[in-house]
Amino acid sequence: MFDVERVFSQRNPQTGLMEWFFFAREGIFGPFSNKEKSTEELNAFIKNCIKNGDDGGRKAGVKNVKLSLVPMREFAFKRKE
Repeated sequence: MFDVERVFSQRNPQTGLMEWFFFAREGIFGPFSNKEKSTEELNAFIKNCIKNGDDGGRKAGVKNVKLSLVPMREFAFKRKE
């Protein structure tokens, strides 16, 4: 197994500021103001998935996997226009 960095940053071309994001199978989440906040939100996202039993379809041989599609305000993609 290899370790993949799930937290990354990029410069916003409109503001010139660095923005931080994390990615999961469910998509890219952010932007966050700094790496620490992005890492904190990633850990909260993982804990929430565990709490809801959402394994992203990782269990082999299990049929009728239910996905959790309840909107999660904390993890909504927020882009400054």
